[in-house]
Amino acid sequence: MKNSLKNIYLNLSIFCFYFSLITFPVFGANLAIGDIFLIPIFLIFIYLFLNAKIIRGHDKKSLKNSVIVIVLIIFFSIFSFINYLNYSFSINKSIIELMKLLIALSYGIVAAVFMFLGNDTYRKKFDNFFLYGAVMVSFLGILGVVLYQIGIMTPFQMNGGRAKGTLSDTNIMGIFLTVQLPLVINAYFQSKRKKTVCALIIILIGVFLTASKAAILVIILMVVLMLSLFASFGHMKKNIQLLFLLLITLPIIYFLFKDSTIFNLVLSRFSEISSGDASKITTGRTDLWLFAISLMDTPSRVLFGIGYGVFGQFFQGQDVPYYLKGITLVHNTLLSMFIENGILCLILILMTLITICIKFIYVLFKIKSIEMIFLFISFINLFIGLNEVNLQNNRFLYIYLVYFYFVINSENRKTRYLNQDIKEF
Repeated sequence: MKNSLKNIYLNLSIFCFYFSLITFPVFGANLAIGDIFLIPIFLIFIYLFLNAKIIRGHDKKSLKNSVIVIVLIIFFSIFSFINYLNYSFSINKSIIELMKLLIALSYGIVAAVFMFLGNDTYRKKFDNFFLYGAVMVSFLGILGVVLYQIGIMTPFQMNGGRAKGTLSDTNIMGIFLTVQLPLVINAYFQSKRKKTVCALIIILIGVFLTASKAAILVIILMVVLMLSLFASFGHMKKNIQLLFLLLITLPIIYFLFKDSTIFNLVLSRFSEISSGDASKITTGRTDLWLFAISLMDTPSRVLFGIGYGVFGQFFQGQDVPYYLKGITLVHNTLLSMFIENGILCLILILMTLITICIKFIYVLFKIKSIEMIFLFISFINLFIGLNEVNLQNNRFLYIYLVYFYFVINSENRKTRYLNQDIKEF
């Protein structure tokens, strides 16, 4: 009975992860089809938790630490509402934002329990989620742009024909795909199947059609970092293979879209970099960040934040360029969590990210494996994305972080055991 429920939990979680990528707006919140699975998943989780002595898992410490971090983020977010006592703002918007955060964090708990309970077979399914999820989002984003070019409007594009797929925004799609790309390239190097090359081409086209400056720059940085790490760790053959993949995919993208409006849009957006104006280069983000920092003018706000989800109400009525009209977010996850939840919440998140990064570097230099290189680059891409937009309400953020945390802890233990065995020998 217990093993049966365990398998049901694991299979439902996979469905939940896949369908979390299909979002739609409802009363100001971006809900996902995957949210439907959360209730039965948590009911099974509670039952398994009450019978924890019978259920065996992997890496209880990582599970415990993941849940503690998530619970503390929830605590800081709720506690930040204390500042509403000093405002005349409506609390309704912030409650909606808080509910979005709670739903997104729920996926982190689901992922942590999944990694704890799942064996290698189920973790392989988790890896497939990254591949097939990215292909689905990319394909629908490409479809949306193509249909837009012939005058057919779909929910898969926005902002003048930029791809967003099934996600809420073009930049969110760009970040999601740039985090996926190293994992997909790793799958190619592991299997070298033709379908993986096709997936890579589809995802690269998807990133291009988001017309996201940050996403395209991240891909350039990613390639440079990959080539450098491959050369440093003696994987020169992989450098040749990677360059061969690029020689295949980049000309395909160019010839397919060189005469399209989206290609001209990408060029015009990158021409903003030569202006030397920080506001234009970052599409107004520097203005948002400076205004957000100016709000931290009292010790109470520094400690506890201005209140979760309230930044947009402070920003209303400000004299800003047209492209910032209607903005309600800081467009920087780490800064946003500091501004709205306080410095204690920021320290918690930074400690989590730094811990994962240090463990990645340690393991990477110990075993120098291809897989660790790609996982590390994927993590770096996610970190860059955290500083580009607000991701704290996005489900895939916590799925990724939990995945990285469990995998790197597992590899870290293997490395330490190996070193210990060598010393004893």
